[in-house]
Amino acid sequence: MPNIIVYNTIIDSLCKDALVVDSLNLFLEMTSKAIAPNVITYTSLIHGVCKVRKWKEATKLLNEMVEKHISPDVHTFNVLVDTFCKERMVQEARSVVEMMMQRYIKPSTITYNSLMDGYCLRGEMDEVKEVFEVMAIMGRTQDALNLFSQMQACGQLPDIQTYSILLHGIAEKVEYAWDFFRCLSSKGIQPNGKTYTIMIRGLCNGGQICETENLLREMKKKGCSPDGWTYNTIIRGFINNNETSTGVRLIQEMVKRDFSADVSTTELIVNLLSKDRVDATLLAFIERP
Repeated sequence: MPNIIVYNTIIDSLCKDALVVDSLNLFLEMTSKAIAPNVITYTSLIHGVCKVRKWKEATKLLNEMVEKHISPDVHTFNVLVDTFCKERMVQEARSVVEMMMQRYIKPSTITYNSLMDGYCLRGEMDEVKEVFEVMAIMGRTQDALNLFSQMQACGQLPDIQTYSILLHGIAEKVEYAWDFFRCLSSKGIQPNGKTYTIMIRGLCNGGQICETENLLREMKKKGCSPDGWTYNTIIRGFINNNETSTGVRLIQEMVKRDFSADVSTTELIVNLLSKDRVDATLLAFIERP
């Protein structure tokens, strides 16, 4: 007597050949014999009905498996996301991704690739950048790099915002990030304040503190004025790398430019004061409005 493995194999084969009616009939035969379907069964069926563009049937099958306490896995959701995106039904795809997240199932590279393709097909490049940023923030650097290549394949030349997002994702790999940053000018891309600050933070975290002040000077020279975020980033970098005197000098420079210390920087200064490592007048200096 056929078991679940045999039925799943045949159902999957039928679905791949778009023989959906046959696969559904076999599904009914299987359940009539008290052989319980599993996630593989339903995923194959969902794939099959999607191939013949029966969206309502796909949704029905998804709801049915959930009602039967059969948890969809990442592959199940990816089938739906990929299909919806290929049909330019990106909002429906986004709804599926939201359902994934609600069920604590992390989207995979395939999920993001599908979304990227869907948005590219619709020419919605702002949404493409949003997906790209999510990837970078989640630390999926290689996936973000792959999507970056896809953006170019879509005929979209990345702008400074896109490059900044990717730089943020790879900043912990300091040497790689530094090479990437230095290549921007050769691509005709002028770094902005955000890009410089991301690179400065990466260098600070990587202990390459000497190069950060050079970048600060370069910013000013190129007419890209550092802001409070830039100053606080580099100040914390020097202080955390035991370059207190330079950090103090940059605090003074920051205040002269009408920027103020943020909470993290102030905490560092208070900690230094408690250890008598800086002049006590400095705290009043950085707290002034």
